[in-house]
Amino acid sequence: MEISKGQAIAAVVVLLAAFMFFNPSNPLDTGMNQMNQLNQYNNLNGNSVDRLGQNSNAETGNNLNQQPIVVTSEYIPFQLSNVYLYVMDQLNTKNGIQNAEVEVLNVPDGAYTVDDLYAIASDPNRYVIDEDTATDSNGKAAFSAGKIRSTVDYLYAIRGSASTVYDKVFVAAVPKIPDTKTDYSFPEQVFAYKVGSFDDIVASGASNSGFKAGTFNATTNTGSLDATSLSGLQYAYFDITIGCNTTGKSLESPVLQMHYTEGKDFPSGAITSVYITKRTGSDYGFEGIDYADYIDTEYPIELNGDLDWNADEQKYYMTIAHSGVYRVKITWDASIAESGDELKICLDDQGDYLAKSKVTRNTLASAECFTLTTV
Repeated sequence: MEISKGQAIAAVVVLLAAFMFFNPSNPLDTGMNQMNQLNQYNNLNGNSVDRLGQNSNAETGNNLNQQPIVVTSEYIPFQLSNVYLYVMDQLNTKNGIQNAEVEVLNVPDGAYTVDDLYAIASDPNRYVIDEDTATDSNGKAAFSAGKIRSTVDYLYAIRGSASTVYDKVFVAAVPKIPDTKTDYSFPEQVFAYKVGSFDDIVASGASNSGFKAGTFNATTNTGSLDATSLSGLQYAYFDITIGCNTTGKSLESPVLQMHYTEGKDFPSGAITSVYITKRTGSDYGFEGIDYADYIDTEYPIELNGDLDWNADEQKYYMTIAHSGVYRVKITWDASIAESGDELKICLDDQGDYLAKSKVTRNTLASAECFTLTTV
């Protein structure tokens, strides 16, 4: 039987279709399976395209293990037009300090101490980045030189004076803020102590004994011992007042210090003992010891006791709330003392007699002294 040409073609088509249907290695199925496997691999390994970046596989076309690119921006410090800082009264915290001078300086490289900061602030050749020579009535210091940069540490130095406040140094930085801002005001306030003054060391009518008649004077704060007419051991005492006489102000690290006027030292052994005891008022921590050795060494006697302790500054402060009367008792030898000798008993601040501040290198509160002479 003859097969027509059309029948032959139809038979071939049927056989080919049957072959493809029953063949397990169908190339179309294999291609689809490979694409599905690739998509599953990409999803499991995080290689899908990130909306915030570009998929790294697109760059090579074949490296499926590359991590996606993450686009980040680094913060760059920038200069601000104006920076503001408020200096407030430590004793009246709602009140600003007016006319205080504040400088902005660079901090040292590496680790540094508070003493290092004071050394920079007091250096006559220091480089001043910016300054405000006088804070306003609200205590605001304005720095408008356009040199202070965000996120950079700077040393801020409050330059004290007898008419304003005690020195202070601290480090501060403007935080990370948008570079669209041109001004910044520190939310943290800085507190400083106004400089006070001492009570008269010898009050009118202060008790005294052992002085040459008519020589003890509470106005001039002087008194004389008779080294000419007397001989042997003698005793004298006088009362002194220790206190701050200015409301709203303080005395930083107050001390009592004794010293001979230059060129007028008592001969060795002329003063045999000095005791200082409380009669009334505030306790300043005087011990029941002989302080005679403190004269030759000129070592200051630190006042503490009832005084206000500032833990951050590690300093004592005397305020109007502190006042006490103390008796100074002296034993001296008239046979050794000579006419013209002179001893000073003084009250002063900043930890020593005529001590200078650490920034401006100035004395601040005025010392109060009683001068004892021999005639």
